[in-house]
Amino acid sequence: MFSGIISAQTLHFNDEQLRENILQVADNFALEGDWKQAIMNDYAFLYQFPDDSEAVIVHWKIVDMYTNSGQPALAEQNLRQIVEKYQNSRYDLENRLRLALFLYKQTRWEECLKYAYYQSEPPFQIIVAYNLIRLGEIKMADSILVIAQEQTGISIPIKGKIHELAIEPLKLPWYKKWGGLCMSAILPGSGRIYFGEYCDGAFNVAGFGALLGGTIYVAYHQPQWFFYASAATLAYYFTNLYITNQSGERYFERLKMQRYCNIINEFPLDALIPLESLY
Repeated sequence: MFSGIISAQTLHFNDEQLRENILQVADNFALEGDWKQAIMNDYAFLYQFPDDSEAVIVHWKIVDMYTNSGQPALAEQNLRQIVEKYQNSRYDLENRLRLALFLYKQTRWEECLKYAYYQSEPPFQIIVAYNLIRLGEIKMADSILVIAQEQTGISIPIKGKIHELAIEPLKLPWYKKWGGLCMSAILPGSGRIYFGEYCDGAFNVAGFGALLGGTIYVAYHQPQWFFYASAATLAYYFTNLYITNQSGERYFERLKMQRYCNIINEFPLDALIPLESLY
């Protein structure tokens, strides 16, 4: 694939010069954001120097460039290949951590959780905890963080806030819940708007208005159908109260997840597992 390029370069450079030249050209393309050319030159390096001491670093660069260029499938494919290739080497732990962090950043939290759970090293327990937080399992995450801190002897900054949430879970204020229900009791659908479901709430308001208008029309012009029209309107009204209650629960779940995300953003996972400090 790269034989033409490499053979031409070998006319002018010895191995060490060729090695440095390919790496420098690849890095320059990467700095310019030309991911395609950068990846091609990195692959040329791996083709010419497959056993070089920097080969694994070049693999990491390729993975990052595939990710940055919006090709996560190729990034994952390459990452899984180097996890397999460098098993039992000094890069084994970092490669597995990179795969777990990749899955986490791709928001594949359940898959990341399963992968990290079966890895024995303490850093993976922190990754497990973060995925549990993303999935809303705060008490389990708290337990995992306690174990991870005891095993590593290192203070985990996020642990305190997660422990607080585990002891005293968030609750929807009573006035929020009953405020939404009261609004829907007065004007069906308005409670859903209050809970942030604007389109559905507006549709409910319009639907109730149409039913109420139809019932009034029937009462004046077709009284024989008034019983059925009023029954339908009442059914809609009380169903609206039930739906508003469900809307309040969904609103609360969104609040909880936003709170969890704020904590995670305050203590990013990358900052707790700096890969460059492993060696």
